[in-house]
Amino acid sequence: HYASKGVVLASGGLAGIYQHSTNPPGFNALGSSVAMACRAGVETKDLEYVQFHPTALNIPNEARFLLTEALRGEGAILRNCYGEAFAKNFHPDGELAPRDIVARGVFEEAQRIGADVRLDITHRDADWLYQRFPTISDYVQTRGFDLAKDSLPITPAAHYTCGGVSTDLNGCTSLPNLYAAGEAARTGLHD
Repeated sequence: HYASKGVVLASGGLAGIYQHSTNPPGFNALGSSVAMACRAGVETKDLEYVQFHPTALNIPNEARFLLTEALRGEGAILRNCYGEAFAKNFHPDGELAPRDIVARGVFEEAQRIGADVRLDITHRDADWLYQRFPTISDYVQTRGFDLAKDSLPITPAAHYTCGGVSTDLNGCTSLPNLYAAGEAARTGLHD
């Protein structure tokens, strides 16, 4: 046993428990802080609220690399395996709808057709794409894709845990001398 004047829970969120997550492999995003707090009877809140990013690169046996929303902001189109644009089917703003709506639309389209959904920005100038999105261009190239020539297989992926161990603005929990911070804490940031 160890004595301490205080303990801080800060082991991240729980998005890593999902099949598709933007949390890198080996990153502790399995909710261990929240689980410890629950076992100790500490108050938690909003554990059901998990933010899903709608466009994560979907390559089997690899971490889900986040494809920034800026791609859609610059005109990337969501397409099904038949090449059909489908975003306007789920919201009038299409690809620019709120993140949760786009994530749900991508998921439902993939379920409906039983195949991958893709993100396509091949209609933009190649040099502009490589300059505007160098990290994404380099990353997808190492996976055999060219951002200017290939549509990219995508899936929604768990990205951020909005709930967690309930805290006040100082990180205090319902158990004296136990604190929570970061994604392990439910601070009200997303209220």
